[in-house]
Formats: sequence, structure tokens, C-alpha cells
Amino acid sequence: MTKLRHFLCGCCVMGLVVPAAVGADFFLEPIGASGPHTIAGNQIILDAAGQTVTLELRMDNWNPVPDVGICSDLSICSIAAQDCVIGACVASNGLLNTYQARIDGSGYGGVLTPVLLPPTELINANHPEYVFLGVPSIPAVDTSTINWAYGALALFPNDSQPYGGVDKYGGTLVIDVPAGAVGNYLIDLIVDLNETFMSDSDAISIVPIDTLGAEIIVACSTNADCDDGNACTDDVCEPNNRCSNTVNFNEAVFCCNPADGTLTVIDDGNECTNGSCDPGTGQVTQLPKAAGTTCGNPALFECDAQDTCNLVGACVDRFQDTGTACGDPADTECDNPDTCNGTGVCDTNLEPVGVACGDLTDTDCNPADTCNGAGTCIGNIAPSGTVCGDPSDTDCDDPDTCDGAGACLVNTAPAGLPCGDPVGNQCDNPDTCD
Repeated sequence: MTKLRHFLCGCCVMGLVVPAAVGADFFLEPIGASGPHTIAGNQIILDAAGQTVTLELRMDNWNPVPDVGICSDLSICSIAAQDCVIGACVASNGLLNTYQARIDGSGYGGVLTPVLLPPTELINANHPEYVFLGVPSIPAVDTSTINWAYGALALFPNDSQPYGGVDKYGGTLVIDVPAGAVGNYLIDLIVDLNETFMSDSDAISIVPIDTLGAEIIVACSTNADCDDGNACTDDVCEPNNRCSNTVNFNEAVFCCNPADGTLTVIDDGNECTNGSCDPGTGQVTQLPKAAGTTCGNPALFECDAQDTCNLVGACVDRFQDTGTACGDPADTECDNPDTCNGTGVCDTNLEPVGVACGDLTDTDCNPADTCNGAGTCIGNIAPSGTVCGDPSDTDCDDPDTCDGAGACLVNTAPAGLPCGDPVGNQCDNPDTCD
């Protein structure tokens, strides 16, 4: 198939090319069938299969009027009569010049079949509502191959067509609905500016493009007529003789295998993955969430930050590095600043019991101060009566003792105190302390 190629051109602002023309609708309209049928909007309901259905490609609401804009030559284009082409404002007649619409066969492929029409019937240039009726020398796009694309190009822009307020014909599609076919079949258009598009007479793309497909509905009489071959749906022939194929499981929770109806839970309980269901196979794939997504434990305190997901779908702890300041910042001889230990805990860093601090004087009655293991420096003054200094213990010299205030008292007896031999005679007076 020869595909129409066109260049997107519009008002040029700061070197940017912006499509100018806006708005276009493509739709497929049921026209009739070879047997008993009913048409309701974009639906055609067949009383029975074994027919051919005729659809027409229609287009509507195109608006090829360019937007106001500043071209690269600093000209300001008029919204009514000019367009920015290759950086300069030029006259624009705002007419339709090109169209193409490609049919999407995924909704009926394998069951219904397009009927190959002669080129003059695929795009009937003599149709009274043909979009280019009366325009000479229109080369139609070949529509006889893959996915059936319809389109044409007016060779002479002055002869192209303005929008006249009513939809126009663009091509004919005949679908064979074979005996045994039943249910609903959607024949749609591909929404892609490379596949389905309009261009105005200045080759400006007309966007956005809206599409509406047609639905072929074959009437049913029993539930068996509505079997869609999908074990994940309940097939019912409704009272109006139309098939309904309703999902028979909770799509938010399960993924269903259409071959046998096997259900697989989508959520595997991992906070860092998203389950993705393939409805064609019933397979669930776990995809990692973005790195940094919150998960697990929240931030508990200074050393334990909010857990987050990594690149491979695992929830990891976010502990602060060892040595990070936390808790009490006090810095004394017995109480160092608190720091994180790398496992989420804030260590107090207190000096152990017995570490020297404060007054380092070290005597019998006043040993050096030491830390108590709870962050406090305590004085170690010996209690009153503690033996110190000279421990001699005689009648005239008792052991030295601490006074309870850090001093060592000398406990000698006063002079004249009896001691030793207390017996006295003419030659030996009683002994006394000196």
C-alpha cells in the first residue's frame, strides 16, 4: 500500500514548528446489510449471520484555519487568511487537501473478513457526498492490503474542499459475516497521526483526530450462541437477542487465563512491586516500583529513616550512617554526644563506670573522681573514720582516720595520758604518753 506522507507545518515561534489547523472527526457508519437487520447509530444488528455488511467511512468537523502566531521573520500571521510556512506568513485558503483513515481489524480479525472491492468502489469518487466530489485528478490511496486504509490527496489546493457543516463520505468497507458468527464485533479506526489523519491545503496537519468505530451485532437465541471462547467471561444471550460476555472474576484482584479460567492473584504482597496482568495469557508479571517509593517502616526516630524501594523491587531499611549526631548533644567528661550506630539505634555514648574525671587528686581520703556510667562525674571522698596515713595502733598513737571531708586526721594521745606500765613506786613513776 502506498502511504500518504505529509509534513507538519505551523506557526513558527522561537524556531518551533507548531501544527496550526485543529479538529477532525472520522467515523464508520453502518449503511446496510444483505439480509434482515436493524441500524441504530453506529450499530447494525443482524437477525442472523451469513450476510455482508456495508459501512462507510465518514469525516466531519475539520477546521483547517491556522492559529495566530509569530513567524521566524517576525511576521504576525492573521488567523483568518494566513499561515506560517517555512518561517514566513503566506496566504492560506484553509481547505481540506489530504485525508487517510486506516481500519483496525483487531476487533473482528479471524472471524469476519473484509470483502475486496474494485478500487472505484473502495473510494467511490462519484458518491454524491464524496469529500472531494468534482475535484479533478485525485489519486486515491491503495486500500486493498493490510488493515484497509482509505484516503486521497487533491493535487490542486485551490480545488480542495472547505468544511461545509455536514459530514462527508471517504470510502466503503464491506464485511463478510459468515454463517456461525455470533456476538458483537467492533470495527474501529487506528488513532495515530501516521495512520489516520487530515491535512489542509497548506499541508498543515489537522489535529486532534477523533474516531468512532462501527459495531456489528449478530442476534443470538441461546447462551451457547454467545460462547466467545473465553473462560473468564459469562456468555449470555440477553432477552433482546444480543450477546453479553461479562467478566466473571474480580479484575482488581485476579488475572484470569482465558483458556481455562485459572485465576492468579495480581498483588503478591510486595510493597515495592506492581502486578501486571496479561489478559491474553493470564500471566502476572511483577514490575518494580520507582526507586525511592515509600514502603515498610516509617521514620521511627533520628537514626531510622522511612524505608524505601530499590530498583529491583525490594524494600530496604534507610538507617543513618554510623556516627551521625542524634539524641542528646551534651559533651562532658562522662557523657559524649549521642550518635547513630548504623543499625537504626541512637547510642548514648556514656563513659563506663570508673573512668577518671573531675578532680584527679588521689589520696587515702580523697581518691580521684570517676564517672558513674550514667553520665555523671562523682567525687570519691572516703567516709569519716576510714583508716588512712599511719595505721599504728598503740596506747599513745591510734590509727590515722579520714575526717569525711577528704583530710586524714592524725590520732595521737595527749601528753600525760597513762600508758605502758601504770605501776608506780619510789623508783618508777607510772608511764604516760609524751
